[in-house]
Amino acid sequence: MQFANSNSSSTLIHPWKVILVCIGMGALSTWPLLRHPLDLPYDPTSDTLLFSWSFWWLKDSIVNWHNPFYSTTIFYPEQANLAMATLALPYGVFYLIVSWLPQTVAFPLSFFFFIIFTFAMTGLTTFLLGRELGLGERASLYAGIFITISATHLENLGRVHLGCMELPIGAIVLLLRVLKSETRKASYGWGAVLGFVVALLLLSSQTYSLYFLIIGSVLSLAFVVRDPGKILRVAGPGLLLGAAVFLVISWPYISALRDFTKHYPTVPLGSLDPDLLRFVLPGLNQATYRTLFPGWTFNWGNHLFMGLFLYGFALAGIKRFYPQPVNRMVFFGLAITGFILCLGSELVVNKQSLGFKLPYHYLKSAIPILQADRSPDRFFFLALLVLGLLAGCGADRLLDWISKYQKVARYATIALSVLLGLEVHVDSYRYHKVDQYFSKTLESAAQRNPGSAVMGLPPQLDSKHTFFLQARTGAAVLDADYPRVSPLLGYSPLRKANLLELFKEPAQFKALTIAQKQSTCDRINGTLKQNRIETVYVLDDAYAMSFGTRMADTREILTACEWQRIDPGPEKGLFLQASVWVPPK
Repeated sequence: MQFANSNSSSTLIHPWKVILVCIGMGALSTWPLLRHPLDLPYDPTSDTLLFSWSFWWLKDSIVNWHNPFYSTTIFYPEQANLAMATLALPYGVFYLIVSWLPQTVAFPLSFFFFIIFTFAMTGLTTFLLGRELGLGERASLYAGIFITISATHLENLGRVHLGCMELPIGAIVLLLRVLKSETRKASYGWGAVLGFVVALLLLSSQTYSLYFLIIGSVLSLAFVVRDPGKILRVAGPGLLLGAAVFLVISWPYISALRDFTKHYPTVPLGSLDPDLLRFVLPGLNQATYRTLFPGWTFNWGNHLFMGLFLYGFALAGIKRFYPQPVNRMVFFGLAITGFILCLGSELVVNKQSLGFKLPYHYLKSAIPILQADRSPDRFFFLALLVLGLLAGCGADRLLDWISKYQKVARYATIALSVLLGLEVHVDSYRYHKVDQYFSKTLESAAQRNPGSAVMGLPPQLDSKHTFFLQARTGAAVLDADYPRVSPLLGYSPLRKANLLELFKEPAQFKALTIAQKQSTCDRINGTLKQNRIETVYVLDDAYAMSFGTRMADTREILTACEWQRIDPGPEKGLFLQASVWVPPK
């Protein structure tokens, strides 16, 4: 029985209406995020700083005509392969559009544009996916709303490689159009567009590229089983053309990735297995629940609690979910697979591991590249996509019932949408002006001599703020938030001169004789001068406590080596509070 094409859901909905509705729902669910177009949103992971650098890096690559997948100014002076970094280069176009403006305006505006774009396009692509599966107009619209305002999407707006849900969903829509093509001409057209979008997907998110590969393979196999002759005769040529377009566009990245796997060992990052309760209990980031229950300390949900409305509507939608031409059991299988994989290597309940291994543990052992994946919970995307489609069908079913009461139907629809947005309301973001993140003293020192480098102490080897410091000043830096290579390349000038351990444990300097201290200072000054490291910043004590290092000992070394200290005074940076040191004259 086919419920999806019932009369109540068959009235065509214009795509522009979907776009406007999803932007509005996204704005409601993150309010007041869109009230701050000229402030850089600061998410709990501080990844907005990292992706601001990524936006700037695309422009720098174009202006200075260098390969964006290699850099000698991150982990200076080594050449770093950036193939496994989360660059999300295609989204740098938002920064290119406004890069003629001052950075204090361009960075927040580029993020503002991205957020509006992903609200609009995530909703639209999900709507088109529902249409493609024959779920009906209204069910597809609500599916788009549910995915757009899901916690997984809202919590990752500052992490562009995870916030760009429109790309994997759009690629699935295009794949279905190729597979459903009736003529080779149509197959070629959709295949070419598919290749282009999948190339953008690979350049934006390795994570979502993997998930699209899983979903795309399953859907393609379902079509082959259903009608192998037609797929080989009609869709096959289009898929081959798409593969050719994909290879042409993404070849520079693929080449860099091959080089990465040859020269860098896989660095195991551990597995952050999510607590099972995070899927059913809200988190501190979900403001409505925090307001309703002020005495309960929410610390579970974060980006995995999708809201009771979504879960309820998904259950109600099972009866109406009959996608065509793919059997619905295929989608249920994808959802179950995604949920099991997202639980990670061991099942954790109430912060306690139950001690037995899950399938992801064995999958990770069999596929070495997964050892560099520290967040298996992202596999939840496979389940979320199906839950969103189910919830859309559930909302359509409810609105069918409400439509019997014509006087209240319109108001009930509006009220339902508002309730959906309020339940999942996320207020994780804080807002600051771009020039407040670092002190003007540090930025001025870093910009003083073009081509020079900036070194931060204590050596952190895995620091996000240095990306943004480079974007603000153009200076080379010695460390960056790139855990897959940070231990290999970070602070290489100090490492090669056997000085890295001294700055990690600066108290050792006190035990040296006067002659040894002088000799050590000569080595330090010589190493820094040889590598054009002309600015050093030392974290304030409060900021350095987490590193277990006494900054007084670090400052004693620099003082003994006759470096000059410049204090930022009252305009200390919000993100990085540090004293600035320049070389002896």
